[in-house]
Amino acid sequence: MNSMNSKKISKQNTKSPVHSKAEVVSGFDMNFNPVKKYSCEIVVADTSAVIDGVLSNGIAAGRYSSSNKLTVVIPEAVLAELEHQANSGKEIGFLGLSEIVALQQMHADDEIRLTFAGSRPEKYRVADAAFGAVDALIRETAVEFGGLFVTSDKVQAAVGVARGLHVDFVPSAVRLGADEQIEEQGDPYLDLSVLSWFDPTTMSVHLKNNCLPMAKRGSVGEMKYIPVGDTAISAAELSKIRAELVEFAKHDSDSFIEMESEDPMSALVLQIRDMRIAMTAAPFSDDTEITIVRPIASVDFEKYKASDELKNRILEQRGVLIAGSPGAGKSTFAAGVARFLLSAGNVVKTMESPRDLQVPAEVTQYAPLDGKMENTADLLLLVRPDYTIYDEVRKTKDFLLFADMRLAGVGMLGVVHATRAIDAVQRLIGRVELGIIPQVVDTVIFIDKGEIAKVYTLEFTVKVPSGMMEADLARPVIVVSEMASKVAEYEIYTYGEQVVVMPVGAALSARENETVRKPAWDGMESKIKMEVARYVSGPVEAEMVSDRNAVVKVKPTDKRKVIGRGGDTISQIESKLGIRIDVRDLTMRDRRGMKKSNAGDSDDSSYHPYNSSRFAAARSNSSEFDDEFDSDSGSDSDSDSEFESGFSNGFRAEDFDERIDEYGNENDYVIPIFEKTKKHFILKVPELSGEDVDVFMGGRMLFSATVGRSGEIKLRADSELASKIRNGFRNGELVDVRLSTD
Repeated sequence: MNSMNSKKISKQNTKSPVHSKAEVVSGFDMNFNPVKKYSCEIVVADTSAVIDGVLSNGIAAGRYSSSNKLTVVIPEAVLAELEHQANSGKEIGFLGLSEIVALQQMHADDEIRLTFAGSRPEKYRVADAAFGAVDALIRETAVEFGGLFVTSDKVQAAVGVARGLHVDFVPSAVRLGADEQIEEQGDPYLDLSVLSWFDPTTMSVHLKNNCLPMAKRGSVGEMKYIPVGDTAISAAELSKIRAELVEFAKHDSDSFIEMESEDPMSALVLQIRDMRIAMTAAPFSDDTEITIVRPIASVDFEKYKASDELKNRILEQRGVLIAGSPGAGKSTFAAGVARFLLSAGNVVKTMESPRDLQVPAEVTQYAPLDGKMENTADLLLLVRPDYTIYDEVRKTKDFLLFADMRLAGVGMLGVVHATRAIDAVQRLIGRVELGIIPQVVDTVIFIDKGEIAKVYTLEFTVKVPSGMMEADLARPVIVVSEMASKVAEYEIYTYGEQVVVMPVGAALSARENETVRKPAWDGMESKIKMEVARYVSGPVEAEMVSDRNAVVKVKPTDKRKVIGRGGDTISQIESKLGIRIDVRDLTMRDRRGMKKSNAGDSDDSSYHPYNSSRFAAARSNSSEFDDEFDSDSGSDSDSDSEFESGFSNGFRAEDFDERIDEYGNENDYVIPIFEKTKKHFILKVPELSGEDVDVFMGGRMLFSATVGRSGEIKLRADSELASKIRNGFRNGELVDVRLSTD
């Protein structure tokens, strides 16, 4: 490294330089003056000034100049501090060393004279670095050489003035010469190398060592993950990109370092204007990776065509959850709501980590204070906002904070990840007391593909839950209704010690029946069947569920043929047809429907899971079953009385439960064996031991349960469910047990 012997420098004074009061005051200005020029022979820099690149930028911008040749002095303590930071993996250490390399180049070009002076800090100074021991050593060098002492540390500047030094304080957020550079060369943001992978439809760019650069491109809700380069990214290229982004974040007034791990090389999050950048490396991730995400749309709230009722609910300082899957447009919608509330004359704040919502400057964005959102919430209550947008509500403590602020009277809008609107409500269960959920959240807005797909309202009432009959079963119930139709879709209540989220079947069925098929779907279904049939030997059933989504059902043994190794086959089919396909098992009920549609009024008894004539015979003897059931329930003995599926006349459950059909498929349900004891009514389904199941009667779901390890579902003998099952058999209805689909 080229340097100049400090002894050859003509020192102005080996003691403290003497300045007049006016000179000292004029030499130190906390209110930074960007146009001020300094004519001096010697400039001494501290660590903060070197890290922020103040010297190289200041010399290039003409802030520091000399009638002869400017001498730049770097204290050895500064170099030692930068070396320690670099060894610790801190990015600022490498930034500082890069600045010194730049100064060395200026020295080699004969623009300045660069020298290193002073002594490296002793062990005790390093131990007391937090108390200013190393800073004091740097000031000693500045006192020795005199000249101008340049720093970006406010405390160092104040102590330097008190020591009698001539100080230039340049705040860290200031990049000297930046305005001139923008005027001459344009905005440096546009020169960032990562922007070369972005186009107007790019939502995110993903860079990983030894991998092709990848990007998500498309419209909201219709993203594709595609390569955007022909050659793999090397570790050296990633290191260069990382240094470039960190350097820009430190000096750009609209950018900042959002989060930094104890080992900054492992995880670092930057916010560079509208880009959120996450950088990871080993040992946190298996290899170096940089992910850059930015919004691709900024949509006004009016463009969502929200109803007047929804607008009023938002304006009435209610508790609102904005739900949706990743990339569905939740944050874009939240930003639109923020602008809408601001235009209505409200004070709006946000709680974010990271702070990436694209909101107007009037909306202050708060990060976790001292690393904790609890502290941010305490401060926000002093600020008294009309509305707070919480992005995003994910962990238990986030839900508790959301509830606390909502109950304090603040209008709250929380952004949550959920694949269905009801899932957003379910995430509150167990975290917030059931009875206050409607007071915390009374509106759920589900966003899908950048549009408002569904709006739920929550209401607390006391009623008999749907499906229950007795008046004494009334209890507090949260009714979840679709806002536009006012139709209840879910009921939430306690059943024993469990919280039940029960779909209201009638409402769901009504909406399913209202689904309008498009004529074009018939042709597409035929194309799907023809394409899938090339890969399977059994039957194929295809159903369009939307313009771009279809469900294909095949034999379980054919399912892997359709999907292919690693999903290659189904991906080829989807690419060829231009739709997304969900592959499912073809059940007996599906084949029965196919039989009816293909053969008109043909007899379908062979497709039925039980023999209809035998079942009819069993129904004719239902009184025998009732007598046996009643007499046993009145017995005081502990002896058990078993009967299979409620049938008599020697018929067995196996006669009615044909486990394997001609297609090689298993039936999608099991007919249980019933057992009655003094205290319990038991459904025996050993085939489903340990599984979560739904119990149906006559095609309607009665309840959900988990089968015990012994293969039993136990009900109280005097319970309403046991009574319902008995009454159902009296009327000849079939009870079956199915694996839960959720």
